[in-house]
Amino acid sequence: MPTGKRRRVMPLPVESAPRASAPEAVSTGEVAVPPKSGPFACLERVAEQLLQSNSFSRDQLLPLIPQLPSDPLRPTSEPQAGSVSFSTGAYVHAHVPGIRHNCRVFPSLTKLLCKFVREAKPGFSFTALVILHNLTSQLHRDRNNLPGSRNCVFPLSSFQGGQIWVQSAGGPDCQIVDGQPTAGILLDVSSGPVEFDAWGSSHKTVPWTGDRTVLVAFTPDLPFRLDPADCAFLVSLGFVLPPRDAPPAHILGASLASPGLAANPPCATLPEPPLLAAGSSPEVSPALPVPPFPPEAPKVPPVFCEVFSGCGRLSSSFRTLGVQPITVDAPFNRHKPLVDTWALDLTLPASQQLLLARLDQSSLLAIHVALPCGTGSRSRERPVPLSPSGSKAPPPRPLRDAAHVLGLPGLSEAEQTQVAAANALALFTLELLTLALRKSSFFSIENPENSWMWAVLAYYVRQRRDPQLAAAFSAMHRVPLSMCMFGGRRPTSTLLLCSSAALASLSLPCSGDHSHAAFKRWKPDGSWTLDKSLEAEYPLPFCQRFASLLCPPCASPSPELPLPRSSTRQKASRPPVVPEFLHVSSSAPFAQDF
Repeated sequence: MPTGKRRRVMPLPVESAPRASAPEAVSTGEVAVPPKSGPFACLERVAEQLLQSNSFSRDQLLPLIPQLPSDPLRPTSEPQAGSVSFSTGAYVHAHVPGIRHNCRVFPSLTKLLCKFVREAKPGFSFTALVILHNLTSQLHRDRNNLPGSRNCVFPLSSFQGGQIWVQSAGGPDCQIVDGQPTAGILLDVSSGPVEFDAWGSSHKTVPWTGDRTVLVAFTPDLPFRLDPADCAFLVSLGFVLPPRDAPPAHILGASLASPGLAANPPCATLPEPPLLAAGSSPEVSPALPVPPFPPEAPKVPPVFCEVFSGCGRLSSSFRTLGVQPITVDAPFNRHKPLVDTWALDLTLPASQQLLLARLDQSSLLAIHVALPCGTGSRSRERPVPLSPSGSKAPPPRPLRDAAHVLGLPGLSEAEQTQVAAANALALFTLELLTLALRKSSFFSIENPENSWMWAVLAYYVRQRRDPQLAAAFSAMHRVPLSMCMFGGRRPTSTLLLCSSAALASLSLPCSGDHSHAAFKRWKPDGSWTLDKSLEAEYPLPFCQRFASLLCPPCASPSPELPLPRSSTRQKASRPPVVPEFLHVSSSAPFAQDF
């Protein structure tokens, strides 16, 4: 029985459990002790001899393949007689990274394979290896890989066919996928190493003749969350950890590597990986440093905030493009939201601070404010159109004018309450603008082009006497447009005030080559309604165009921070978690029969 401190071994994923009964490796610190006897001892001795020879080729690796223990095959694999899948290096399982058992059972063989990859592809980063012998892979993506990393496939045997088909728009090689012809490209593995993005592109193996044996080098996800000792152990075996600040491959624009490489990997002699050192502090090669720990926080998806969202169609369009939306509207929102909406009364200082704090800790891409314009609408100054029945609605009173942008004198108590609430929302809009400027995020405000709310905003900018805010507000870009050019039924003249010219292409006045629905007042449920209020919801083409102009290419979102509980939906069959009213009473009318 070996003595010494035994290192705790993490539970291995299903893929790493060997099919054959491999002897248990003993770990003392970071020293991997290969088996001295048993069916795998010969493999290690041959691997050690090849390492000491300082020169070897793929032909010397082939005789070792049939003797390797095979991992359980994945659902996307189609085995044949004598198929082998042997993995070593790092793994990730259920978002937890670790080191495969084969690293410690076969340290010399692992070092030999790592040396083979480093000599054939100098500078290529990889933390895992898999040998595939006569194994067909169905169409799939390697979702457990590090996003932006690449797979490199090396031929170890001679065979015909067996290319890797990688789905690629506009590619010259078509395959039938789900009954439909799909464009892609064939990478000829038999003629030399090929490299491609296995995380971002669907790929599969095409048929071949002969024995097809390949070696795949890749990087599983979360390599920087490995234990520091595990990272050092990988480096000592010859793996090349990816640099922490390397840009993802899709940002560099490299989707598929050219397969025009030499058929036989070069046999130039490279320096040996550092020897395994005993003790708790293993020696690390200066050429392959271990990344500093603790690891950096994972990248969070960009966030788009829509304030006064209504139906939330704009937020829904951003979510479709991989941006996490934060959608906010009042508790009495009369629209049916298409996304989860955070109900906040932003006239209250507590609600304002809650939203500002939430946005301040987000990876903020943009803020869009559809400022309520009811009290600043110029429609109040126009003659009232007839209703469909021919009756004339009572005219609405103007609540503001050029001399009294914060509210006309002599307003009723209800009107004064409306105006004060709208003024508070305009003042809070400037708080959001200040936050966006500090975080270098895009900011936009939407209102009718002739709304008095623009004058209210300008008044509060002057009142705050903040030179930076005043300069930023004055430099904002005006984007006038008509919603009828984006699918709206009526020619509403809208203005976007934007912090940059990113939305300039949305400036489309009505072309006059299409018909419009008329503006009328009607009384559907006992109260007069202007048809213009039906245009409060943004048309879908406008939302899609808006989102596409601001969204960078990014991965599918994962929530960086959970939305508050108030944003979740309660089933209609259940009472509200927090009652809307403290007490509800009912009584019969006195002047009528019950």
